[in-house]
Amino acid sequence: MTSAWFVRVPPAELTRTIALLSSLTQSRLLLGITGEVNLVFSVFGRSVAGVSAFAEALGRRLPWLEQVESMLLLRSVKRMGWVLDDRARRTDRLVVPTVVERLGRVSG
Repeated sequence: MTSAWFVRVPPAELTRTIALLSSLTQSRLLLGITGEVNLVFSVFGRSVAGVSAFAEALGRRLPWLEQVESMLLLRSVKRMGWVLDDRARRTDRLVVPTVVERLGRVSG
């Protein structure tokens, strides 16, 4: 499962926060943005309990980080192009974006 976090980080702590979050093996996405929220990131976890434990650890390691919103995606139908079954395991079906297929034809 994936959890997405929308957070506010003081500008003086932004570089340190990005360095720490990008070093985590469960990190999947990290975006600096403008507005009420200035950082969005997503992490992969194996259970809802794991997400709660991650949130607690995050609070201890980054006490300046202010969580504005978070979301929990309970099921993904695809991961890195591979269609997943009901147990979130890869099937033999790979979905290739149309633009990649076109590039393959041009360069091949």
